[in-house]
Amino acid sequence: MGHQHHHAHGSHDNIRTAFWLNAVFTIIEIGGGYWSGSIAILSDALHDLGDTIALGLAWYFERLSRKQGNSRYSYGYGRYSVFGAIVSACILLSGSIAIIIHAVERLQHPVLPHTASMIPLAVLGVLVNGWAAYRLSHGQSLNEKVVTWHLIEDVAGWALVLLGALLMHWQAWAWVDPVMSLLLSVVICYNAVRKLLEAIKVVMQAVPREINYEAVVHLLKTPDEVLNLHDLHIWSLDGQYHILTVHLVVIPGLSRERLCTLKQELRHRLDHLGIAHATFEIEQEGEECGMGCETGLANPRG
Repeated sequence: MGHQHHHAHGSHDNIRTAFWLNAVFTIIEIGGGYWSGSIAILSDALHDLGDTIALGLAWYFERLSRKQGNSRYSYGYGRYSVFGAIVSACILLSGSIAIIIHAVERLQHPVLPHTASMIPLAVLGVLVNGWAAYRLSHGQSLNEKVVTWHLIEDVAGWALVLLGALLMHWQAWAWVDPVMSLLLSVVICYNAVRKLLEAIKVVMQAVPREINYEAVVHLLKTPDEVLNLHDLHIWSLDGQYHILTVHLVVIPGLSRERLCTLKQELRHRLDHLGIAHATFEIEQEGEECGMGCETGLANPRG
């Protein structure tokens, strides 16, 4: 538990640092965008504003997710982290759509921005967002992963802005500015949708992508004492803490000591497959389940 608390505290501090960096830089970016007349920078300012809101929500939800379970939330508050990831992805997606609309309008009437002010701002953007992304790069929660992708996209976007600013400075190609905005927005939309779908799968209790369902079934049926199994369910609490429940049908006459040993062995082996918490319902052969159970396996993807 000490390690988990240390990790949660580190996650909270990392998101808080990234929030303040992003918030301060967004203000600088908005001023720089108006000063330079660059739609690419203003578009990225809108994006960073969305990221700042997302980071603020992530900061709050990450802190809330550390609360222990109680009579109201028996699993704890871990899934609030997933909710924060969904909100973050939605903000990023809606902001990107607004950028695309504005960039298309500017592409029809391109205006050459003040590239001399764009270049140092772009360099600063790469450095600030790069450092913030590095701070969050070791995070394990889905919330941290979504926020990290936001920041990595920002680094790539600022690198593109820097390249575009240099091209416009040398060649006076005004169309480069809105084209950069479109390219950035398409990439951002793609990743936002991907991360949103990943978070929704957690909420829908889908089998985690990194868990091999068939391998879990094989492992559970390996012991000679296990005759069959049914009602196998695997899901994730928050994108990283995976849970399993299953009914095991065992041979008659097993001692209590052997049943305890068997469950310990299975939990240990399941841990290597990525299952953090396993609950077993033990039944004797021919025993009626009493829970309306089906005799077959649970649908692995249903």
